[in-house]
Amino acid sequence: MGANSPFCDALEHRNAYWKKIFQEYVDLAIFDEDEEMELLANAQPFMASENGEVVFWDIRKSQNGEYPIYLVDFPVGIYFAGNNFQEFITNLTSETTYQSILKFRTEPLPPTFEPLSLIG
Repeated sequence: MGANSPFCDALEHRNAYWKKIFQEYVDLAIFDEDEEMELLANAQPFMASENGEVVFWDIRKSQNGEYPIYLVDFPVGIYFAGNNFQEFITNLTSETTYQSILKFRTEPLPPTFEPLSLIG
């Protein structure tokens, strides 16, 4: 693995791709708040949804070895999702918090994990 990974969807390749997209939004200055622009400029993307949302760490602020997690839905907005990964999952699966992150969902994500099956 690493930057020289032969796999086109390796985290390093996807991270570089999303950072380039984020920089384009910073250059366009489409967000009203300076804080949102700073978030995008310092983002470390690590996951994208089937719907096109991108999840990233804000690497400016570390607390107990964890970085705050945000979800961006271009061009809808940037939403705080949790102070750590456990809180992120809890917030997405909780009836009381999911809509503050997933604006267009009518119910929280199920608290289950089913990995994709390997092809090949």
